[in-house]
Amino acid sequence: MFSRQLICAVFILNELSFVKHKYGPQAGLGRASLNKLGVASNMSVNRALSRLKSSYYVSYSTLTKLYTLSVDITNLSMLDLVKLFHGSPVIGEEYDPALVYGDNYLPLKEHGLEIFVKADEKLKCVIETELLEMKILSFSNYTFSSGN
Repeated sequence: MFSRQLICAVFILNELSFVKHKYGPQAGLGRASLNKLGVASNMSVNRALSRLKSSYYVSYSTLTKLYTLSVDITNLSMLDLVKLFHGSPVIGEEYDPALVYGDNYLPLKEHGLEIFVKADEKLKCVIETELLEMKILSFSNYTFSSGN
């Protein structure tokens, strides 16, 4: 659920927020500075930046060659990023008999699988609630600039 790209995104957003608040709304960071965060490979940073740009969380200026924060991340939750990067919170392989066996095969009650599906749905609700309460800024003490 917390993939390298998602963790990179948390670090990137917190770093850009720190820079924005310290130096002003147009302040940003270059690719080299973001790669120095050291939380993952440059490839993961690039992928995280690409997703953040395409979702308008981050902007890139070809003139200054800087990435800047496009949104206020005060209320941005981990659930928002999990959904952005993964669609929904999933731990392990999600069981979907329709994907495995086709739409006509529904063995849930016949094989006692319904209880697992219900338990999975219940856990998913709990996880989503927890992730919604986790704000991105709560991780700012652990980022490069913000923790200094």
